Amino acid sequence: MKKKILRKKKIKKKIRFGIVGAGKIAEEYIKVIKSDKINYDLIIISGRKSKNSKKLSEKYSIKNYTNKIEDLLKIKLDIIIV
Repeated sequence: MKKKILRKKKIKKKIRFGIVGAGKIAEEYIKVIKSDKINYDLIIISGRKSKNSKKLSEKYSIKNYTNKIEDLLKIKLDIIIV
């Protein structure tokens, strides 16, 4: 009996991630997203403490956005991590 080998299909479209919060968990998500071999665009960190979100955005070269959640939802994202 032959075994089926499951292979990841390459996704051509960039997956746009947004992260709400800029704590330790957010940084872990960033590391995982950046290490995976998916076509991604990590564009937002939104946090109550702008100092933390600014620090993470500079460290990982991603856009920092610290306005209201309602404004965050207006941006076209595929996945929002809270």
